[in-house]
Amino acid sequence: MILMGRMANPFPAYMNADIVAMLSQYEGLCGVVNEAKVVGRPVVATRVSGIEEQLVDHRTGLIVANDEDAIVEGMRLILSDRSLREALANSHLPPALCDDAAKVQRLEEMLAGKDDTCE
Repeated sequence: MILMGRMANPFPAYMNADIVAMLSQYEGLCGVVNEAKVVGRPVVATRVSGIEEQLVDHRTGLIVANDEDAIVEGMRLILSDRSLREALANSHLPPALCDDAAKVQRLEEMLAGKDDTCE
């Protein structure tokens, strides 16, 4: 494991990583997760507020408890299971985030007063 610290441009490091670990006590919307997913790297992340909005456990990343044993087990799992690692690496961003037509349609629905997200 290499702790990279603060970097002006982390993308070269992501491109050379086998996995990216986001190990934190608190995050709002974690840039590390998004950056790793953009370049197609599998992510192991500790359970912090907002992480469920960025990752679906075992589908788009691994979400683990914030303790040493869980972190080590999550990293062991992703490094030892090639098919899981490849699936997580290829999950990239959620399709809804990349579907511009769906975003435009949703905006038009909201403008037309068809917003039912709060019901």
